[in-house]
Amino acid sequence: MYQGFSTVYDRFMRDVPYATFAAVFDAVVERSGTAPAGVVDLGCGTGAMFPHLLRRVNRVIGVDASEEMLAQAAQRANGDPRVSLIQERAERFRIPGQVEWCVSFCDVLNYMEDGKALRQAFRSVYRALQPGGHFLFDLLSRRYLEVVVGSGSHFEVDDDAAYLMHSTWDPDTRSVSYDLVVFAREGEGCYGRYDERHVQRAFDEESVRAALYEAGFVDVQSGVDVAFFAGDGRQADQQSGELPDRRFFLASRPATASGGLPAPVE
Repeated sequence: MYQGFSTVYDRFMRDVPYATFAAVFDAVVERSGTAPAGVVDLGCGTGAMFPHLLRRVNRVIGVDASEEMLAQAAQRANGDPRVSLIQERAERFRIPGQVEWCVSFCDVLNYMEDGKALRQAFRSVYRALQPGGHFLFDLLSRRYLEVVVGSGSHFEVDDDAAYLMHSTWDPDTRSVSYDLVVFAREGEGCYGRYDERHVQRAFDEESVRAALYEAGFVDVQSGVDVAFFAGDGRQADQQSGELPDRRFFLASRPATASGGLPAPVE
């Protein structure tokens, strides 16, 4: 996954809301009253968030399962000693020491195979955080995966690259699969072809919260965007009358060992 597509990802994924991710991160850090020294960027991809994260911290650990995406991230980091990279899946990653924050943006956790994998990922994040640390991530809704993406085809062509994608929604597994064909110029008059399959799964909020509590997190909050973290996100949702396509979650590791018992599901 993310092999040939890694070389054209930033070019064709221009609509990724990086500005929103940055604003939400800034808002929660400001509200926490902390000045974090380090952050794990889980599912860092090409490292698009590195420049913004490094405005607030002096250490970023990028974690991604794709060797090819990490190669793009290394190019973006350009030898910056504040950035280190680890190739590993979210369910199994470990870092040297612990950090104050972990972020996972752009629906990375929708790629978890099932609820068990999601719980394993949450435990890996919990282990990587210092006591009192925070975990911020987003998930795409079932409505978005089923209706907006759904079953259909899409393509985009650039001067020296192109991709074709066919998506298929499976109601039994609550997941959408993307079959991708990527063409990228590799020389004069020569193109490489890469075939990939990606699968994203929808997780309901109740099961996400339960998995976070099971991992040991407390103070689980969720909301639509940066406005939530300045007020009451649930109330804002009710006022809009619409279900959000992307929902952010903020969970904390207890500051002391005595606070480590999982809280009941709300």
